[in-house]
Amino acid sequence: MNIEFAELSTATEVSADSFKSFAGSFPTGVTVVTWDDPVLGAGGMTVNAFASISMDPPLIMVSLADGSRATEAVLRRGTFGVNILAGNGSRAAMAFARRDTAVCAQFSAEAGLLGNPWLVNDAVAYADCEVDQAIVAGDHTIIIGRVRQASHTEQAPLGYLRRTFAPWVWK
Repeated sequence: MNIEFAELSTATEVSADSFKSFAGSFPTGVTVVTWDDPVLGAGGMTVNAFASISMDPPLIMVSLADGSRATEAVLRRGTFGVNILAGNGSRAAMAFARRDTAVCAQFSAEAGLLGNPWLVNDAVAYADCEVDQAIVAGDHTIIIGRVRQASHTEQAPLGYLRRTFAPWVWK
């Protein structure tokens, strides 16, 4: 299938502040992408750029910053975990959002099927994935993962909007 694209506009680009305000107006869930890398050890990074892509095969995507420990570890090992944080998971979200040494050892974790940390007390759902594709897009790499293990609880997930965390309310 050939897809033809229109020529790009010559209009000026939006400012970084305007783009952040726009993107921050979209409420999202909060995930921690985890790894157990032979060089960096077990770790994780808070990510809200996550989506399911396909049921057959079961594929998800996460967007990781280029040059981050997460991108390095995930691409080197070829696997990663996705922990969808529970409503009480804001401590984990903040810890794994830091660039310093937020490691899984600070949280209760079990190894998933592929060996990636599952934050059992902080996650409402977990998937263990193999890297299927990596696509460079701007200053991030979109990692498409084939889900090899998935589980969930009935807890409320953590929501994020305009730099604020809150449990997602439904039912």
